[in-house]
Amino acid sequence: KDQDGWGDNKREEDSLTITNIPKLKASWRQLLRDSVLLTLQNYATDLKSEQDLLGNKEVYTKLSWREQQALQVRYGQKMILHQLLELT
Repeated sequence: KDQDGWGDNKREEDSLTITNIPKLKASWRQLLRDSVLLTLQNYATDLKSEQDLLGNKEVYTKLSWREQQALQVRYGQKMILHQLLELT
């Protein structure tokens, strides 16, 4: 905590928030973008597939409760990642 400026007096402009991402150096934005793209590649399906499943009530209701929850979590994660892509 005492090293490298880590402490309780963090300035807001130094924090990684949605509003500050566009203000990052280009190299940091590129690193973030590359990380997001690599993470998205780890999913077996894309965002559109998840949206289609969520929108199809007949198929969705046939999923177990656990599968429904997993689908919603994956969809949320992918939405966040796509929002990060837009900001970078």
